[in-house]
Amino acid sequence: MKLHWLLPLFLVCALLPARAASPQRLKATPAFEAIIDDLCLYTGLLRAGPIQRVERWDDKAMGRFYRVDVPLQIDGSTGTFSVILDSHHQPSTFFAEHPDFSHIRGLGFNAVTSPLVRCFCVNAVGTFAFHYHWMCYGRGAIQRLGHNYLMTYQTVSEAEQKKSGYAYLDPYVSFIITPRGTIIATVFGA
Repeated sequence: MKLHWLLPLFLVCALLPARAASPQRLKATPAFEAIIDDLCLYTGLLRAGPIQRVERWDDKAMGRFYRVDVPLQIDGSTGTFSVILDSHHQPSTFFAEHPDFSHIRGLGFNAVTSPLVRCFCVNAVGTFAFHYHWMCYGRGAIQRLGHNYLMTYQTVSEAEQKKSGYAYLDPYVSFIITPRGTIIATVFGA
C-alpha cells in the first residue's frame, strides 16, 4: 500500500507552531515576593496582599515565562494585577485584571503637548526603564487614556530597523501612568 500522500500532511503538521503547554502552578516563594516588591518600588504601586497565583509556561516560540497574580493598590484603590516575568524573572509586562483600553486612539498618537505633562510622564517612565534596563528610543508619544496617560516609545532604533530590513513588526512599548505618577501597566506591540 502506497502512503506517499501522507508525506505532505506530515510536513505541514511538523511545520505548524506547537501550542503552549498548560501552565504549571508554582508556590509563591520569597524570590517571587521580592520581584513584586521591587516592581512596586519602581512603579508606585503598593502591595495589598500576598501573591494569589504563580504559573510557569513553557512555549517553544516564546521560551519560559511566568505569570504572577497579586493584589496591588493604585492610588488608593485595590485590584488584581498580572505580572508576566521572562525566563530571567524580570518583568516583561504587567496590567490590571480588566484593563480598559477603549479610549486609545492608536499607539504613537501624540495628543498631549504640555511640557509639564511630558516631563512628568518622562520622569515616571525613566525611573522604571532605567532600573529594568529597558531601551526606549525617540521622544515618546503621549495621549490621554481616560484620566490616565499612555506613553509609547519605540523599542528599536531607526538604524536597527533599517539594518534588519524592517523585520520588527511592532517595536513599541507603552506605559499607562496615573495623574499621581504611578505606572499601572506596560504593553508591548501595536
